[in-house]
Formats: sequence, C-alpha cells, structure tokens
Amino acid sequence: MQADIARTAGNIDRGYAIHRQVVRTPQIGICGGFGQHRGPIGIQVSGCRGPDYTRLETPVPVDVTAERQKLVALRERELTLRAQSQPGVAACYARYQG
Repeated sequence: MQADIARTAGNIDRGYAIHRQVVRTPQIGICGGFGQHRGPIGIQVSGCRGPDYTRLETPVPVDVTAERQKLVALRERELTLRAQSQPGVAACYARYQG
C-alpha cells in the first residue's frame, strides 16, 4: 500500500510515470584460459558470447487529475486498513510482550 502511495505521488510530482523493464542484450567479449589442451603454449584466447541484462526506464504519460484521485483513494484505504488492523496489533502486543 505504501509503495503504491509513493509511486502515485511520484507520478504526480513528475507529471509522468516510469515504466521499468529488464531487457536481454547480447554481450560479446574475449575469453581465455590456461592449462592442458589450450594451445601450443597452454594458453587459449577465443571469442565468447553471453546474455547481458539492462534495466530500462521509459517515461509514460499520465492523467495527473486521475492520479490525484487515485492518491486520495489510496490514502483513505490505508487509513481504513490501519484502523482495521489496530485491534489485532494491540492483541498481539498484549499477548507476546506482556
């Protein structure tokens, strides 16, 4: 809930949301090694390939008015959930710390 509130407030402050994704990109490099069967002097150098992962952040337009309404609803819901959880939290403290 708090993460949703923070994200929505950030969207309002910036005027846009941020879409985050991890994409796989090719990686090419030079690999090497020492030891038996590695060439005439025991050294091997070859090309190697493997996946690399890059995190991309892309701005996404938002309706700031709708985001403000969403933030109000999230904060109201948070207050409701806190109020509903208080008796259980108090009972837990009484039982295990008392």
